[in-house]
Amino acid sequence: MITVVTDGSAALADALARIGLPVRGCALEDAARDAGFSLGSELTVMACRPGRHPLVEAEAFRHSTVLYAEVEADTGTVGPATAIGSAPCPACLAVDEDFPRARHDPRVLGWVAATVAMEVEVIRRHGMSTLLATSLSWSLGSEPGLTAATYPRREGCRTPGCAG
Repeated sequence: MITVVTDGSAALADALARIGLPVRGCALEDAARDAGFSLGSELTVMACRPGRHPLVEAEAFRHSTVLYAEVEADTGTVGPATAIGSAPCPACLAVDEDFPRARHDPRVLGWVAATVAMEVEVIRRHGMSTLLATSLSWSLGSEPGLTAATYPRREGCRTPGCAG
């Protein structure tokens, strides 16, 4: 089962379900109230940028591999992924940038859903994400194309299971 934590829109969870993945959508408010929301999940997809919901992200990190995936207007980002002992923790992955929410381009949503689905298959076959501490972003905006980013562990991080 894949748990998709949504912050307002269930579009990504719906797209993953249409692809045929076993998805359980979970509203952010529900995840915040239920500390065990990700128990039993092979993967928790956070439909947001790292660091936006620290307590929920930390709880997901304790129980499953976490993959961030977000659609913002004409740009989609998949990754980074994190797992205890394999990558930096959610606090180390946190991004300070905050962009205004805008209506997403359905082509970008399709790319994000397909990329998440491919990553799920990689995790199932190899037990590890190819996007640990790495993200891919695809944009149709003023500078179109695919870009990659890496996320280092913060020096001195004391979170149990944080690796870099």
